[in-house]
Order: sequence, then C-alpha cells, then structure tokens
Amino acid sequence: MSSVIHNHVQLSKFLMKPFSHKTTDGRQVFYLDFSDCDIHEGKISILGTKQEYYYPSTEEFLAKEIESNVGDVFKMFRDISREKRSFGISSYEAQGIRNLFSYSLLRSDLLKSETVKRGVHLQFLPEKDQTQLILSYSRPALDFFKDTFPNIIINESPITFVIPHNCIYSVETAIGNGIVEFEFWCMPISPRCCVILVPNSHRERYLSGGTIASFVVSDEKVVQSFNDRALTSENTSGRSFIIGD
Repeated sequence: MSSVIHNHVQLSKFLMKPFSHKTTDGRQVFYLDFSDCDIHEGKISILGTKQEYYYPSTEEFLAKEIESNVGDVFKMFRDISREKRSFGISSYEAQGIRNLFSYSLLRSDLLKSETVKRGVHLQFLPEKDQTQLILSYSRPALDFFKDTFPNIIINESPITFVIPHNCIYSVETAIGNGIVEFEFWCMPISPRCCVILVPNSHRERYLSGGTIASFVVSDEKVVQSFNDRALTSENTSGRSFIIGD
C-alpha cells in the first residue's frame, strides 16, 4: 500500500527551515494560527500541507525547477547577512528568484479563489485539477516580476523577520506627504535576511562597483513595519498562519 502524500500548498519546507528549531520529533516552528489567533508549534514537514494537493509531476516541477534553482543563492544570501557585504548574482540566478516569487503568487489561496470564481468550468473540477490548470495557464502572473531585480535586506535590529504562509508581501517607500516612490516585494528567507524584488527603474542606486549593495536595517521600527505588512498580507490573502523564530 502506498503512503499518503502531503504537499505544501504554498510555503515550502525549505523556506520554513531557517526559522525552525530542532526537536526530538523533527524540525519545528512557532507560528500564529489565524483560525484561533494563538501561537502553536508545528513540524515543517506537515505545517501548511494538504493531502495529495498536487499531482506528482507538479510537485516534482516545483521542487526541481523552481525551488532547487534558488537553493544555492539563498544560502549565499544568508551567509552575506552574517558577513554584511555586497554581492553579485548571474542573470540565471536572478530569473530563478523571480520565478520563485511568481510561483509563490500563483500558489496563493487568494489568486486561486479568484481564478476559480472567474472560470466557471474550474468550479466543477477536483481541487488537484484546479491547481494544475492555474499553475499551467496563468501566464500573466509569471510576467508580474519581469521588470525587477533582486536585493536583500539584512536585519540587525532586536526583532526578527516573520514569514507568512503566502510567502511574499509588498512594501511601499514614501518620499514624504504620503507620496509613494515605488513598491517592492519581500520574501524573508531567515529571521535576519529578506530577499526583495525592486523595480529595474531603481536599479542603479543599489549598484556599487558592479556589485549589488545590500540594505542593512538596525531600526526595529522598520523591521516591525515589514512584519506588520506580512501580517496584513496574510490576513487579506489567506488567513492561514505566520511564522516567527
């Protein structure tokens, strides 16, 4: 008899691991559950999963073509967050990061719900088929981040980043009087490091001698504002959970 497969719906185990701690029952995280507004401890191998949510081919594609392509560069980013230095990445690595952001968007409960509402035929399909079709044919979402470039924010404040179940959230920068300068997208990859996608129109200001100058933030109010955005984003897009270390 084959074992039952549990797939991570959106927030994958490799993104949860840097926020986790070892226990006698495997690696676990502390998370705020929106269903009861209480803090729980859960195994990263189980948290955020559904039974046979993806076809095996879809799970394999997400693991090998999307997530594994950023494994090495995310490890480098976490190392940089400790060393606090500038860095360089290839166009292939940058595209891999954009792809991960795109598929995180495609896998969101909100996008799926809205897509199923608009596509009458989708409502009559099993959930697994709905997911398969959305990931296969939602091309506009894959182009959403095409005009961005990656950078990282290094957190030196007394508080740490949190990561929502929907993985990504947006933050706006203001130039005064409530005027928005630009919007960028965030994906925390550790309590001390957050990957961001910034519009290409602002690329030059972050280049330093051919390398990318990372942000260093020591003000806890700034980090808290990011965490507030993560909380708000999860509240509006999925109301599932948010992880902290």
